[in-house]
Formats: sequence, C-alpha cells, structure tokens
Amino acid sequence: MQTQGIPTLFHLQRWSGRVLLFLTLTTVMCCIMAADLSRIESFDTSGMPRRPTNFLEQQILDLIASHHRGDLADAARIQGKLGRYYAEKGDEERSRSAFLLGAAAKDALENGNKETSQMPPQESTEITPKEEARMSGERTSAASRFSGKYFGYEGRMLHTWEFDEDGTFLHTCITSGAGTNTRASERGRFRLADSTLELKMSSAASGFTTPGVGGNRTNLGGNHEVSSETRKLDIQFLSGEKAIILGGVKLKPKSW
Repeated sequence: MQTQGIPTLFHLQRWSGRVLLFLTLTTVMCCIMAADLSRIESFDTSGMPRRPTNFLEQQILDLIASHHRGDLADAARIQGKLGRYYAEKGDEERSRSAFLLGAAAKDALENGNKETSQMPPQESTEITPKEEARMSGERTSAASRFSGKYFGYEGRMLHTWEFDEDGTFLHTCITSGAGTNTRASERGRFRLADSTLELKMSSAASGFTTPGVGGNRTNLGGNHEVSSETRKLDIQFLSGEKAIILGGVKLKPKSW
C-alpha cells in the first residue's frame, strides 16, 4: 500500500509545483502590464512652462487634470496633443516619446477589445489593395473613398499622413539628431489605383532649428515652394491592424 501511495504523492507535489509556477508567472505578467499602463498614463509636462501661456498649453493641462486612470482612449488623446505640442516647439525627443506612448495606449486599448471579442480570428490580416477596392465598391475609380490619418517611423524620422475624403493629402516628416531638428511637409492630391498610390504635389515647405556657435543661440531657417512633382508609392492594406504599408513604411492610424 505504501508503494502505491508514493507515486500519488509525487504527482501531487509536481502538480502543486506547476500551479505555483503558473501563479508566479501570472503575477509577474500582471506587474509588467501595470508598469506599462503606468508609463502610458504618465504625461511629460517638463518641457512646458509652469503657467500656460497659450490656449493649447491650458487645454493640455486641463485634460491631464481631468484624466481618469484606466481611460486609455483619453490617454492616447493627451499623448497625441503633447507630441504635437513638442513637435511644434522643435523638442523632438519629448515629441517622439509622447507619440510612442500614445501609440502604445491605442495598442493596449485595441488588444483589450480583441480579448473580449467573440469573433473568431481571421486566417490572414493582410489583403491586397485590389481586394480592398472590390470590397469598398470600385475604390480605384473614386479616390475620395480612401481616407484616414496615419503615422509611422522610418528610423528616427516620424512620418504623418492625412488623406481627406476630397482627395487631398498632407504629408509631414520630422527628424532630429545632434541638436538639429528638421520638419518638412507637402500637400497635394492623391489617387488610388490597384497597388499604387499616385501623389500629385501642389506645395512643399521645410524648416529647421540648429544650435548656434557656442550654444548661446538657436538658428532657424526654412522655405516654401510650389511643386508640380508626381510620385507613385506602393501601398498595402493591413485590415486586421487597420494599418497600411506605404512606400515600405508601416503606418498606423493616428487620433491626434
């Protein structure tokens, strides 16, 4: 009888050990998720004046003051406003950090929705532009049916794209390095045809900030010009992520 009981006791000990390991791993994962959410809802105002000097600064501070913990949609909105505020000031490091936290908030929100969804997962999240056109009803013959706002990174360069329903677009790219910050934008019209997005430029602008000699001053510069350039970029639609790949750069939807 004792010989038969030894294996039973061994299996119980091994089973209890596995349960303990599972509970430990679960606790660690919960702590990691809590830490990530804490960063997402941490709003960096160190680059702002102590007292607001304009409407946007007052709006950001009011949004932060009224923010409720756990409201990821609101966190994404605030991070987006902070990112745009710092970008306009030329503070690319804080801008990049805020935009990344805003994107993380959106990802966390979307992943949470997916976990509670009862819909079965799709076999493939990628569809071709031709299939997208067929599903939306002759999209290739009506460019205005493709619209949306997107952002993505190409190395240290931040790209933002805004495609309006009237067929116009705004493309902005921001980059920084060694104290020098540059910002360029271009406007025009777009047309979607199969797997290609045709862009017809109408205007382009650029600007930069760089430290002066000795670091006691900042040099500013920029220009604006009319453009008639036509450019064609390959485009792919990632329906499961609501994202696109444009010219080899993955772009996610943006809410700011």
